[in-house]
Amino acid sequence: CMSLLTLIFSALGFLSPARRGNLLMAALMLFATMGAVGGYVTARLYKTFKGESSQQATLATALTFPGLLLGVFLTMNIVAMLENST
Repeated sequence: CMSLLTLIFSALGFLSPARRGNLLMAALMLFATMGAVGGYVTARLYKTFKGESSQQATLATALTFPGLLLGVFLTMNIVAMLENST
């Protein structure tokens, strides 16, 4: 969903190729927005199905996937730094 929104914004001309950081910034902003929406939807569904600890489910939703991505990103950056990549 986030990738599709980023591509739509690019196709409509909101993200100009002249500004190279705009695409990355848009992707990061959409990622943060979708994370908030995901946490809200998780909490509502959890309460709908009579869950007892919706706060724990929301926290797990908010931290699991972004935490995994952060770990992969840091690992790739450390490997690139050790290889003296530019």
